[in-house]
Amino acid sequence: MQPVSTRWTLLLKIILPTVWICFFGAIAILSIFYDPQVTEPFSPLTAKILIISFSCSSIGLIYLLFMRIKWVALAPDGFYVSNFFKSYKYTYDSLQSIQEEKVLFWKRITFQLHSSGTFGKKLFFIAGYQWEHYLEKNPDIMQAIVDATNQS
Repeated sequence: MQPVSTRWTLLLKIILPTVWICFFGAIAILSIFYDPQVTEPFSPLTAKILIISFSCSSIGLIYLLFMRIKWVALAPDGFYVSNFFKSYKYTYDSLQSIQEEKVLFWKRITFQLHSSGTFGKKLFFIAGYQWEHYLEKNPDIMQAIVDATNQS
């Protein structure tokens, strides 16, 4: 079994969102109960709206970019997916398609499954350097993935 998702997955999926939500959520809640001390171009109400809208939009962006990613490992008999609380094994037959796309500085891989699994029908992960290296070193696994995605 070879992990192919980035080593940053734990930080990006759990630690960053937790710290971000706690910090900016606390600032947003404090801004509701206390008037921010702002100067002339802003009123306290405008400052509250800006703080709350920034907090909500940044949390939404973090959700879309990072909170849905999973840890993925490839093995000769299937692939393993984990959200750091639960882990499941899928066979290559369950793959419908694989998509690679560039998101910010990373390559995000999407595994589309034929039917909805425990983590849904789409599994997202950020590819580590092992992704391409492992597939080049193991052409049989690459062929299993290609065969599974061509059947649909």
